[in-house]
Amino acid sequence: MIEAPWDEDYSRGGTESIWGPPCCLYTEIINRLPRGARVLDAGCGDGRHSILFARLGFRVTAVDISRNAVNKLNLVARQQAIRLTTVLEDITSFRLNHHYDLILAHGLLHLLPAFEGRQLIDRFKRRTITGGYNVMVVITNLVALPLSARAHMKAPFNDGELRRYYKDWDLIVDEAYSSPAGRIPYPRHLNRVVARCTA
Repeated sequence: MIEAPWDEDYSRGGTESIWGPPCCLYTEIINRLPRGARVLDAGCGDGRHSILFARLGFRVTAVDISRNAVNKLNLVARQQAIRLTTVLEDITSFRLNHHYDLILAHGLLHLLPAFEGRQLIDRFKRRTITGGYNVMVVITNLVALPLSARAHMKAPFNDGELRRYYKDWDLIVDEAYSSPAGRIPYPRHLNRVVARCTA
């Protein structure tokens, strides 16, 4: 497996996420979740969203393949006296032993081979309680990625493809947006879906 260019950044210490503050989208989701809700952060990175939910008392499981990321998340959680469960594992082999109120995959699915990403969405949907939510954020192929990125972005989604996987759920958010070069040094086009399981 080729190491992602951001993996080394996780080992450089500090308590701030290399990706910045949590996405503002989650404020609305927090208000929709029951007290003590069970949350799965799939491909959690250094845990900017896991920390947010765990600090509010949700039961968080944070899964990532990067040892550096998980070590950093554990350190931050200890320093801030936050309780959560971290798992160092490839999310495609992680056993979803619970049903969750919220499953989020923020910037994960396009890193996987196409068939694995699509299978994972199906698994997430099966393991979401009725009335629970999935939040998925993916890079699309609407903006061409540089050659240097293609080893890591294995399967960018087609623009609008993500919503089709949730056509049988209520779509709370369905949006496309562009992100300029910043922490990742090239512009990207993304799709974001917040979907609620209705049955």
